[in-house]
Amino acid sequence: MADQIEKFKQKKEIVINDEKVEVWSSNQRVVPYVNTDTRIHSTIFEGPPELNENLAKAILDLEHDQKYLVQLMRGGCGTKIDHIDRWEVPEADLVHARAISFFVNGLGFDQAVVDQCWANIYRKGDYCMPHSHIRARIGIVYLVDPGDDNPESPMDGKFYFSDPRVETACEIQEHCMTRLLMPDLKPGAMISFPGPMVHGVNPYNGDRPRITMSWNINRQAIPGKPPELS
Repeated sequence: MADQIEKFKQKKEIVINDEKVEVWSSNQRVVPYVNTDTRIHSTIFEGPPELNENLAKAILDLEHDQKYLVQLMRGGCGTKIDHIDRWEVPEADLVHARAISFFVNGLGFDQAVVDQCWANIYRKGDYCMPHSHIRARIGIVYLVDPGDDNPESPMDGKFYFSDPRVETACEIQEHCMTRLLMPDLKPGAMISFPGPMVHGVNPYNGDRPRITMSWNINRQAIPGKPPELS
């Protein structure tokens, strides 16, 4: 994994369909998601055209590859496709490099080591129970496809924070979580947060798969092997 990280960290561009695509533009804007909590940051990446559409197709194709497939219980964050860095998909290479650049260029770390990285495919009835990311200084999530909206239940399939350390989740009493912080993520959006911060995804009820990508990143490698995804 470390060799892969150095390769991606050093690349300023990724070639997609014979065209060079910039990983991190000079005007890429990273902002705190809420002014009262500077631990959560977000950014929006532009293009190239059809990036997320092609990425979604590649991820769905990889669902049939047993090298990467991790099928979990309902509530375990859908179907997981492990090892983004090994897919050999140019669109995935670009987003992987952008996640590392987010950690380094956006959050100000001088180096990055990815401990784990994967994609999640949510289908009707899938959800993600509240959890934290172990072995992660920073967790990063990228939205590939939000799936279908449900006008009658607009919170379906939405990513949320449910952590009493998030001030805006404790609007009634300090350190008592009484509301969810629910970022409004669009395709191309990337959000970062401390690994220990509790988060999850509401039950999804759409017909089109909801697809995200995730990374656990640290400044230095953590000894030992990451546990199996769960």
